[in-house]
Amino acid sequence: TSWSASADGLAYTFELRRGVTWHVSDDFKPTREFNADDVLFTFDRLLNRAEGLGGAFAKAFPSVSPYVASFGWEKLIRKVEKLGDHQVRITLAERDASFVSALSFAFTMIQSAELGAQLMKAGTPHRIAQVPIGTGPFQFKSFRADSVIRYVKHPGWWRKDEKPRADQLVFAITPDATVRAQRLKRNECDIAAPVGPAELADLMKDPAIKLATAPGMNIGILAYNTRRPALSKVEVRQALDMAIDKAAILRTVYGEGSTLASSVMPPANWAHDATIKPVPHDPAKARALLQKAGVLPLNITLWAIPVVRAYNPNGQRMAQMIQSDWAKVGVTARIVTYEWGEYLRRIDAGEHDAAMSGWNSDPEPANTAG
Repeated sequence: TSWSASADGLAYTFELRRGVTWHVSDDFKPTREFNADDVLFTFDRLLNRAEGLGGAFAKAFPSVSPYVASFGWEKLIRKVEKLGDHQVRITLAERDASFVSALSFAFTMIQSAELGAQLMKAGTPHRIAQVPIGTGPFQFKSFRADSVIRYVKHPGWWRKDEKPRADQLVFAITPDATVRAQRLKRNECDIAAPVGPAELADLMKDPAIKLATAPGMNIGILAYNTRRPALSKVEVRQALDMAIDKAAILRTVYGEGSTLASSVMPPANWAHDATIKPVPHDPAKARALLQKAGVLPLNITLWAIPVVRAYNPNGQRMAQMIQSDWAKVGVTARIVTYEWGEYLRRIDAGEHDAAMSGWNSDPEPANTAG
């Protein structure tokens, strides 16, 4: 319900809400309400600590959160202590202005220690990722891979003054943007995930569809593998950047409402620096830099993102445009792509030369700059 920080900014004390009930499922019947034990279990597991049930659980079912790694929490968080059934103190190794904001991210969602103990006893700790149990207004009911996820309202939600306005939530998994737009027009859904520029233009003509617009907090990027000898040179990366006609990509791939990025911070983020200007399109200067760097002719792979994202609605089309622009300055790019999971795995392994990526940002700039 509240939190306070010590004078030196190293210790945060949290007063936990009382009367918060856990979801009930066919596999899990909680015998108590949410308390400090759940917080300790969650953090010990997140941080792969040896202490307590969370530590034992982490050992039995190892997993590393990319957010924990990005924020450096394994070193930042010195200890997590239970001061009472509804009071927890987290002590840091050094001051970190982003810490409290990061606690609001989904990866810090508190999990039930009682559920963890039950799964450990059954020898099935991996099922914690398959039987989501929380305390919110809707609780998990069923899941069919690549098809649908169903939730029903949680009758024991702690907000007694504000009941869920719907009896259920249904997430119809629809990867194709065109199909999502069609479902929206046919009144088969209430809300649709982002669609491409063509579908958006069509939806704007439909008086039955309500479109709300706001500055986006996402950014598309091209990630270079600096372990490659040629790409380790900053002048080569600068040349590849200025060789790309990004204004043409905005018109063709993104359409109305897109903005040319000048840094990794979206304009809607409070940390955006408006004095930084986008690098101008200059093929002649790009070729000169590449020649000076001694890397021509240059052959690289260009990885096209295989999924539709707000920060990249058409990876293949963008890749083709970049490939064409690079060819004009003496760079031959071979376009490759993989299924989304494999795409991410191979990038993490450093197999790419240049790969499309992006980020859906939030008000905390450390999460984006990470």
